[in-house]
Amino acid sequence: MRTLLLVTLIAGQAPRTAAPITFETLSNLTYRLSEGDDRRVALKGGTWTDPEDGGSSFQILTEHAIGDLDGDKVPDAVSLLVENGGGSGRFYAMFVFVSRNGMPEQLEPPELLGDRSTIQRVTIDRRGTIAVRFVTHRDSDPACCPTLKVENKYRVVNGRLVPQF
Repeated sequence: MRTLLLVTLIAGQAPRTAAPITFETLSNLTYRLSEGDDRRVALKGGTWTDPEDGGSSFQILTEHAIGDLDGDKVPDAVSLLVENGGGSGRFYAMFVFVSRNGMPEQLEPPELLGDRSTIQRVTIDRRGTIAVRFVTHRDSDPACCPTLKVENKYRVVNGRLVPQF
């Protein structure tokens, strides 16, 4: 008599590891607009338009930064979106994403950078400090022409974006 012994090995799946965050990744993420707000902007190829008639459109700016924000030696990212609601305003916001379990996770809320601002650059230094340089409006500036040069700095502390002074 022959005995057939069948052994089945059940292999655990390797932990999910995603590719590092890139501009393409940022251009195809879903963004939460503000803390406690259920609205989502699901970018595809860097843009999204509200399907409701006359709704806002959002576009990612090419200015972005990738670097370690929380000290875990895994690349995180900062991206900038501009919203056009159909009028003359163009509203800018900075979004911060940290890598959690190989996937980008948005920190809330986004940092608002003003209406009709001119974004010059965004960086992440080796200490994890975000710097965003832009030109925005003084109280005396006409809507067309911002003149106030600003460089804001931020750090991620305990999972929150904290301004640095």
